[in-house]
Amino acid sequence: MLTAAADLLTDPDDVLVRRLGVDEHRYRSVRSYREPDGACCRYEPSMTTLVDTSTGRLLGVVDGQDSAGVGTWLAARSQAWRDPVEVVAIDPSTAFRKALREDLPAAAVSVDAFHLVKLANDMVTAVRQRVIREAKGRRGRSSTRHWVNRRLLLLRADNTSAPGRLPGSRPPSAPTTPPMRSAPPGASRNNFAGC
Repeated sequence: MLTAAADLLTDPDDVLVRRLGVDEHRYRSVRSYREPDGACCRYEPSMTTLVDTSTGRLLGVVDGQDSAGVGTWLAARSQAWRDPVEVVAIDPSTAFRKALREDLPAAAVSVDAFHLVKLANDMVTAVRQRVIREAKGRRGRSSTRHWVNRRLLLLRADNTSAPGRLPGSRPPSAPTTPPMRSAPPGASRNNFAGC
């Protein structure tokens, strides 16, 4: 797979990149196999892609999801290529951060909003679970309101009904576009009706 992708890539040294994106992908499920000595080994087939986030252009693909692959790819670029890079968007990965510290020390690091919200929600859940364990001496149960309402802490204000809204939060604003009308009664919603 990596060789096929490499055939489609143009030379990244010919592209001026100011905003670089680094992300890992698993392209198959985890596999287990036996070594000749009988030991069982685990193989996680993954790759890391590097893209120009300004244009969406794929710049490179490296095997694995560690700092060595990304660091080797960045080290292969000239200093004149690395100097203009201003921002690098990554997942919250220490491996990627390590490679960036070594090869792009002047670039600012940006973490995408999805991962920041997920980390914040995980922290809220951990604190909620710890508080319940300290107060009750056990986990929450479906009969307690703390457990039943646990999802309220993870919702945006505009995704809750008025009774579920937290005190002090603002109600959602009215939609700016009118809702789409459905098909008239008796009409098919399927555009391919009769095919």
